[in-house]
Amino acid sequence: MLDKAGHLRLRDLREAFRLIGECRELGRDQKEWRLHMLEGLRRMTGARVALYLHLHDPGSGEESITEPLDAGFLEPSHRALWAQYQRENAHRDDPFHRRYYDGFHGPLHTRALAGVVNQLEWRRSRHYNEYIRACDLDDRITSSLRLGRARLPAREIQVIVLHRSAGDGPYPLRALRLVRVFHRELAGLLGRHLSMTTPDVELGRLPGQLRQVLVCLLQGDAEKEIAYRLGISRHTVNRHVQRLYRRLGVHSRGELTFRCRDILPLVATESAGGDKLATVGVYSNRVTRRS
Repeated sequence: MLDKAGHLRLRDLREAFRLIGECRELGRDQKEWRLHMLEGLRRMTGARVALYLHLHDPGSGEESITEPLDAGFLEPSHRALWAQYQRENAHRDDPFHRRYYDGFHGPLHTRALAGVVNQLEWRRSRHYNEYIRACDLDDRITSSLRLGRARLPAREIQVIVLHRSAGDGPYPLRALRLVRVFHRELAGLLGRHLSMTTPDVELGRLPGQLRQVLVCLLQGDAEKEIAYRLGISRHTVNRHVQRLYRRLGVHSRGELTFRCRDILPLVATESAGGDKLATVGVYSNRVTRRS
């Protein structure tokens, strides 16, 4: 697949770009293209298990994982460990994770295990013994991409993790380079040709006030009007708008409306003075639900 010196050959790049093209064809369904991507990366790199997730607020006390997907687990018990890993936020106890994100300063960061953490420390860690070794896995490549505008704090990161089987030894340098090239090219399609959210599901998961602001935006309200309707400051509204942009991977009101086009029928627009928020189950101190 790849030459022994670690250099990518033309056919390797063709395979990577073929996978990108296939993902683009599936791009309207965010789960489908992500799972197809994970299977393709497993094939190209020789990984046994591939993981996809979004990491929110990295390095903070509120750090959390959302939108997890996996491919390649051989045993139900192994997948159950992955689910437990998410519930317990076990990544916070991972020595690789801590060192990896300490060195993450650019838009894209792609590293293998040996380039981040000492092997002896890794094998002594609780994280390795309770999760990685328990699933008969070992070496990993992690590739992380900051989502949202470069000038804004990157509070959300797209992460791809590829684990090798324990008996396969460390990844060759060429596999690391292939993943980096693939992720860099994929980045240009995110939010445009590759859907990043499922809005009808995402609306129900948003915290209360963030959800209220989204509904007002979709109904065409300006930030000043939203502040009046919800009884909050314009500064707070603007902060919520920026959070929505980052969370949904958009940069403007127009992109937001397009991204949420599937839930627009739920956001009923009534006559002036009508109860527009209550129709989608949203409450505020200025709005009461109709009987």
